[in-house]
Amino acid sequence: PYGTLHELVYHLFGAVYFWLKRIGYADFEIKPVKELESMDDIFRAWELTDEKFIQIIEKMAKENLSSDHIFKYKTAKGDQFEITIEKMVLKLNNHSYYHRGQIGYVVRSQNKTPLPQTDAMVYFRENKK
Repeated sequence: PYGTLHELVYHLFGAVYFWLKRIGYADFEIKPVKELESMDDIFRAWELTDEKFIQIIEKMAKENLSSDHIFKYKTAKGDQFEITIEKMVLKLNNHSYYHRGQIGYVVRSQNKTPLPQTDAMVYFRENKK
């Protein structure tokens, strides 16, 4: 459904931004995909989104929002639903893993420059906090 690698990568982190915006925690803006001309622009926007996501999760913890705290949100069609923090984070993680796999496949199949390690366990071992 995503015509280019550029669009697929944007979709990956754009979903995080979209969900944060839905629940009222996006205190930043990202440009539309058509305004991000290079992969460097895409990666900078992705890094910003990831940094903000971590800051927002930390803010939620300071606000003592439990993992079962419920947010109300509306879909693009205007339908209203509820979701817990726990389910939103699980959805975003699953979404991320799915599309990271697609990105890795596309890059490897086109013999592009190798991607950095994408295995979650490697990341956890290298980024102990």
